Amino acid sequence: MDSNKNSLEREVNNVAVKKFAALAAVLCLIIILAGCGGDKMKKILTGKEAEAALQNAKTLDFTGDLDDTYASSDIVADGKIVGKVQEYGLLSDARLRVIVGGREKYYLKYVTGEPVNHKGKNPSATTYGYYNQKHKCVGYAQERLIDGKEYRFVFLDAKGKPTGSYADMMNYQENGDEATELYRQKDRRIGHSVSQLEDYVNGLFTISMKTRDRGKNLRYLDKIAVYWMEKSHIRLEYRGRLTDSLISES
Repeated sequence: MDSNKNSLEREVNNVAVKKFAALAAVLCLIIILAGCGGDKMKKILTGKEAEAALQNAKTLDFTGDLDDTYASSDIVADGKIVGKVQEYGLLSDARLRVIVGGREKYYLKYVTGEPVNHKGKNPSATTYGYYNQKHKCVGYAQERLIDGKEYRFVFLDAKGKPTGSYADMMNYQENGDEATELYRQKDRRIGHSVSQLEDYVNGLFTISMKTRDRGKNLRYLDKIAVYWMEKSHIRLEYRGRLTDSLISES
């Protein structure tokens, strides 16, 4: 009787082992196939390596969701994740946290009623200030009306003096995308940025920036200011489309 019982237990155990082995093999196959079919995982940089990669990047890519409660976007520099940007606050009190290599390094905010808003001979509009974690200003980006004809996004140092680089914002392309051209002095083009509202229903967007100078003429905070400005335009477009959709359905 005992021998039959032991034999039955052994048989049950063998069946269980075989089932487990089969299940493990299936799971391994799924993982292998998923790895072959999907994108390779992006490398994540930390510390000074991340900050150097961000400053010297030839390409910067941001992706995000306009419906995201925390409104965050990864920063991908030349294919490597170096940090993220995250919005908080509302309207004129909104700020943009800049997290690089796992640490919050700076934040951007709207600036009004300060000397920089009244500096220079050209009327100014939106102004972003760049601040470190001690709340010390390290620079600005400001929309200025140039020669009474067009607004440009001019980059300034901490004293409000132009650095010599600027952006010609939001030129519409034939395919409907919006592009920002980046320039150095005397209209020397050094790069561009293209923004796309990828999903008009769910608010998914991408912003891709390419520069030729490897950080020589643009600080990475200047590029992040361009991102924030472009995202503001995309958000307006997204809300406009939602409003139109609601009106058409009513």
